[in-house]
Amino acid sequence: MICLLPVLSTDHSLLDRDDIPIGFPWNAEDWKREAGRMEDVFASAYCTIAATSAVDSNAGFLARNARTEYMRVQDTTGHQVCKNSPRKNYFLLDPSFPNRLLESGRSRTAEFIHFLFQDYSSRGITEPTDRRVAATGLEARIAGALHCNSKYGIFEKHLHRNLLWQTSDKQTERIAYTNNQEVPSWSWMACGGGIEFMKVAIGTVSWVKALAFDVERDSAALIADVGKFRHYTIEPKGDRCIVLDISTNNEAGWIRYDIESGAEGSENHCVVVGRTENYRVAQRYYILVVVPTGKDGEYRRVGVGKVRTSCVERLGSEVRIV
Repeated sequence: MICLLPVLSTDHSLLDRDDIPIGFPWNAEDWKREAGRMEDVFASAYCTIAATSAVDSNAGFLARNARTEYMRVQDTTGHQVCKNSPRKNYFLLDPSFPNRLLESGRSRTAEFIHFLFQDYSSRGITEPTDRRVAATGLEARIAGALHCNSKYGIFEKHLHRNLLWQTSDKQTERIAYTNNQEVPSWSWMACGGGIEFMKVAIGTVSWVKALAFDVERDSAALIADVGKFRHYTIEPKGDRCIVLDISTNNEAGWIRYDIESGAEGSENHCVVVGRTENYRVAQRYYILVVVPTGKDGEYRRVGVGKVRTSCVERLGSEVRIV
């Protein structure tokens, strides 16, 4: 397999696609058949060459970072080791990936998964609809190592944390997948552009047990209890919306919509993902903002947020989030 990088400048290009008298090997059927095997193919490679210094597919790849951070360690015999050792590279460069991840503990595992998909989501994939299939092999390998189910980039062992993603690009749109590739609204794969996960320290939140994959009826749905907001107003502020308590006009939390038009057209409901456990301050819910789809007992995600528990009242149980 030969992959040709875009011609960025005369300094960076050895060959242009037009210089090679061979038809471009990929077509729609090839991609459909081979994309899901990418992880198996590259995992078995003896040597993989990558333009690691390029920040994206439009940048040059010969420039090098002038400053490199090193870590110096001295052992008991007095010998010193000085190496460049980025924290995440310990896992990324594991020849038996993700075996090292399994020895790191729950907190480091969750942190690495977030780092990996945040980094992946910011890459310039040529076709937005390839977002899901391009990560399928990586997702399957991690899920196998964790011995858990996974769906659309969300791992069951870290379900609640993985659902608390938010878009990091200002002008994000939902990806128009074809019918046989449909991605649920609760997955970060549903939106184009970069994403980031909310930072929630281990042991600070009580997660809602009623929130789970719908394993019986629909692989693309979540089962959850749904609530509605009460005694509140919403005011835009930067890339978020501030939730204000009507009675006091005090700030009671925030919401961030997945796309700019996410607040339009329907009454906002919410799914509680977890509750903070610091009893010395007002307790808050981590929530998914959802709206009805028009089908009975069915909702779709439009955003994420964190609000005071007093802002939410329960509306129904065992609804489907699609």
